[in-house]
Amino acid sequence: MPRHSAHRPDSSLVPDTNHTPLLESPLLPHEHRYSGKYDGFLERLTEVPLDILFEIFSHLHPLDLLRLARTTKTLRSILMQRSATSVWKATISNVDGLPPCPPDLDEPEYVNLAFDDHCHFCFVSGVNDIFWSCRVRCCKSCVDEHFVSEYDLKKKIPLASAYKKSRAIFPFIVYPKPRPYKPGRILFYLPIAERYVTELAQLQGTCSQGTLRDWSRKKTEEQDRRLSHAALCESWSSHWVHKRSSEVNLLIIVFLVAAC
Repeated sequence: MPRHSAHRPDSSLVPDTNHTPLLESPLLPHEHRYSGKYDGFLERLTEVPLDILFEIFSHLHPLDLLRLARTTKTLRSILMQRSATSVWKATISNVDGLPPCPPDLDEPEYVNLAFDDHCHFCFVSGVNDIFWSCRVRCCKSCVDEHFVSEYDLKKKIPLASAYKKSRAIFPFIVYPKPRPYKPGRILFYLPIAERYVTELAQLQGTCSQGTLRDWSRKKTEEQDRRLSHAALCESWSSHWVHKRSSEVNLLIIVFLVAAC
């Protein structure tokens, strides 16, 4: 199947998805640039005291904060530091109905997943399919590459056959989304299945049956939490409209900083 072409971002902003654990979805997959008329202003932002800057940023939509983090290296450094966590949390709380950030993601990752419309693998834009339980946004072309049926999962990874109920442990999606008389296929997220099986193989060589049971129980509990949170996110994305103009919000920042 042909792949989409897309502008590739600065590689320092994007983890290698071949080595990215499940619930560390690609962060900042596309460098967003505001129009040149804001260049000087964006540099001036860094001259504002951090407490004032964070207070201003806390009133933004989370997508605007994410885009600001992509505009300059200095702003990215400021917004990616641990002290900025409260700002990200505040912007997330500004969105009506959006479930809180799950414990397996940090706030920028969650914002990226929920609002940035780029595929986490090929970076093509305009992607609406969010696979919440796998913590990835994926275009149709990349689904075939990164998701497999249960039959193919056990064929590619024989050790996965040890689990009769693969869905209890391995992250999966129903694709395409179910419709009347068209239930959709169960597809497993291959990168994470491979990682889990590697962990399992290492345990089998060195640990007791009790340790293996503990591992299985832990993964099952993680899966339950992911599925519960994913259901909340699906409900939110189905009922809340969250597309808006980021240019307007940047103008608000200009006004607030000028008033400082």
